[in-house]
Amino acid sequence: AVKSAYGAIGKPYAWAQDGPDGYDCSGLTLAAWRAAGVSLPHNAAMQWDVVAHISRSQLQPGDLVFYRSLGHVAIYVGSGKVIHAPTFGETVKLASVDMSPPYGYGRVRT
Repeated sequence: AVKSAYGAIGKPYAWAQDGPDGYDCSGLTLAAWRAAGVSLPHNAAMQWDVVAHISRSQLQPGDLVFYRSLGHVAIYVGSGKVIHAPTFGETVKLASVDMSPPYGYGRVRT
């Protein structure tokens, strides 16, 4: 999943898209985990509903980090960094896990 997310860096934000030419936030996490053979819904709040909720201290690469009252999601890649599809006019990028206050953390059930 992490390898797939790294491969999306630089691709444009595209609302309601899950690649390969563009992504929205939940489309990126969906596509990353789809590459690893795991299915996720295409909505950040729905992804929150299907992951195991974990603490920040438990974060491992591949875990999901949720923001903005479940309005945004990113994939944790280690070393305090996430990959996310920010918003219109931007591209998929690497950012600090603290780019904005996290809402919560989730581990995809495999």
